[in-house]
Amino acid sequence: MKIKLTEIKKRFGDFRLDVSLKVHDSEFLTLLGPSGCGKTTVLRIIAGLENQDSGCLYFNDKIMDLPIEKRNIGLVFQDYALFPHLNVFENIAFGLRVRKYTKKEIKERVEELLDLVRLNAYEKRRIQDLSGGEQQRIALARALAISPDLLLLDEPLSSLDAKLRISLREELKKIQKKLGITTLYVTHDQEEALSLSDRIAVMFDGKIYQVDAPEDIYHHPKNKYVAEFMGWNVEGNIGFKQEDVSIGKGKEERIANIEFLGREVKIKLENGIVIRKTRKKDENYAVGDTIRYSAKKVIKLKRNT
Repeated sequence: MKIKLTEIKKRFGDFRLDVSLKVHDSEFLTLLGPSGCGKTTVLRIIAGLENQDSGCLYFNDKIMDLPIEKRNIGLVFQDYALFPHLNVFENIAFGLRVRKYTKKEIKERVEELLDLVRLNAYEKRRIQDLSGGEQQRIALARALAISPDLLLLDEPLSSLDAKLRISLREELKKIQKKLGITTLYVTHDQEEALSLSDRIAVMFDGKIYQVDAPEDIYHHPKNKYVAEFMGWNVEGNIGFKQEDVSIGKGKEERIANIEFLGREVKIKLENGIVIRKTRKKDENYAVGDTIRYSAKKVIKLKRNT
């Protein structure tokens, strides 16, 4: 399934969405940006939960204006949206029953999906007896049950703890690649986007500022918005990565905060510059110390257009 958005516009009060985007067949594309930038609105327009004010939405080069139930899409939300009065089997089977699948077809499909998400013995479990990670896997299985042409995921891992998020995103990527299903994923988490995506579309204030492979988004941000959101230091129109800053020579500034991150240390200066470096036994920095710093590699950033 190929998706194309052409000059899609939507207005909510003072907020204006104005985007154009192409999602390739079988691609995993992530909409990445801060809260309130319009990511979920784009997802809802594609799903048919919102109508755009103007512009065109295409599925496989054909204008899509059908209601949500006729778009053959799978949806997974942050809060899972599982039915608490139904057990695991019935939650996954729900869409299949609506589409009048036979009992045999439903049983085979549910068993196949439980195997896919590695919850084979869970079919009779109550939803309230599942952990957050297990509920999210069931939500994914339910979304995949109808064999959708397109999978839409809105911050599906954000309510889980860090270790479980890493485990589930690895699983999610394996499943997506195995099925070859076109997937649009919404998140504000840079690490999540970089690890999951074939391409990333970075959004701010209702607009898409860069669409590229994860490596290019991180190493070659096109403007200040993208650079700052990906953790770069920005001084005027010059950008440099946290790990490309050395201590000893250059500008003088006081340390405002220090974070110890295992083998690394993150030092934030009072002017906002962040230095990320490997910890050394003979280095002892403290908040309030004055240091000199310089960037080993810089790039010139474009204006936020």
